[in-house]
Amino acid sequence: MGAGGAGLRAAVEARESGLRV
Repeated sequence: MGAGGAGLRAAVEARESGLRV
């Protein structure tokens, strides 16, 4: 995996964080 996987994971975590806030 490269930047693509990292970017996807970061985006998913950011979205979950925003929804959980």
